[in-house]
Amino acid sequence: MSWTPKDPLCTKCMEEGRDKVAMQVQVMTGMSWKLRSIEIHRCNKCGYEYTFPRYGDILKIAEIRTGRCSEWSFLFGAIMNTLKTETRIVHASP
Repeated sequence: MSWTPKDPLCTKCMEEGRDKVAMQVQVMTGMSWKLRSIEIHRCNKCGYEYTFPRYGDILKIAEIRTGRCSEWSFLFGAIMNTLKTETRIVHASP
């Protein structure tokens, strides 16, 4: 698994030797628990877009192998459950 930053920098601008540019984010709500939401990160300088789907489906999370706290906790909980250690995911409200 790799970590996906909440505020990614534009990799295209960095490859071209420009200053580090933070990307703007637009969040679209998903249609089900399998696809919880989609984050579209867009660079204001060059227009590069990076799409980060937020999955709730364990097999999909294991397939894409990237995420943040929730993806890591879903996957870890599934691994622990297969090892016969009962787990549950607790969501804190902001």
